Amino acid sequence: MRPPARITKRSRNGFLDFLPKKRGKSTNLDPSEPTMRNQGPLSSWNDEKGYGFIEPEGGGPRAFVHIKAFLDPIRRPVAGDVLTYEPHTDPRGRAVAQQILFLYQTAPSRDQPRRQQPSGRPHARPERQGTGRPGFFPWILMLLFLAALWALHTKGYLHLRLLAWYPAISLLAFIAYWRDKRAAQRQEWRTPESTLQLFALLGGWPGALLAQRCFRHKTSKTSFQVVFWINVLLHCSLLGGLLFTPQGQQLLRPLLTL
Repeated sequence: MRPPARITKRSRNGFLDFLPKKRGKSTNLDPSEPTMRNQGPLSSWNDEKGYGFIEPEGGGPRAFVHIKAFLDPIRRPVAGDVLTYEPHTDPRGRAVAQQILFLYQTAPSRDQPRRQQPSGRPHARPERQGTGRPGFFPWILMLLFLAALWALHTKGYLHLRLLAWYPAISLLAFIAYWRDKRAAQRQEWRTPESTLQLFALLGGWPGALLAQRCFRHKTSKTSFQVVFWINVLLHCSLLGGLLFTPQGQQLLRPLLTL
């Protein structure tokens, strides 16, 4: 079994002049460890959470990898990528990879600006920011929906408890979008898109729509918007079935008499 590949930090001809350590208090890793580089394949990778593990080619414990530890990320990593890294240990003695590069990738020089780090989530490639002025159609649709709810309540079709459900779930959806937007800006853990879509399906889509327009969040991601409006239509269809069919009224009756 061949020993792990080691690359010293200094080189006479300068072609292996790797980046310096991060400034300030950016890590809890042991600074007394020798600076060397190992390499190995990325044996597992959770793109949604932005972490995985490297199996060193020379054997030994697998090293933890986080997306923020990449020096100059040229793309999102996938399982099977061969990476080079500096081996360290965290305060608990676990192997951690730092200063990570893709194999055969040239490290940036000191004067070269680093690429923007991708966010920890995944389901989280850097999103395009919403541009332009949002159309009026979503606002009109939301106002018509709220007016229809009030009209159904005054006509006796919609119970007050069911009416109160919509502002409550919409407020929760608004907060969820706000937290996800803030996490994206701070490169922190993100709210899964499935959770955001669930709010729309449960009737919180007015609050979700308001948050999308206020924070310019998820407005440019076409796949998200398609699923979002499908969930809106599904919810409206479900609400109509519950209010205007005998089977739906039978299902609602025990819930409203609690």
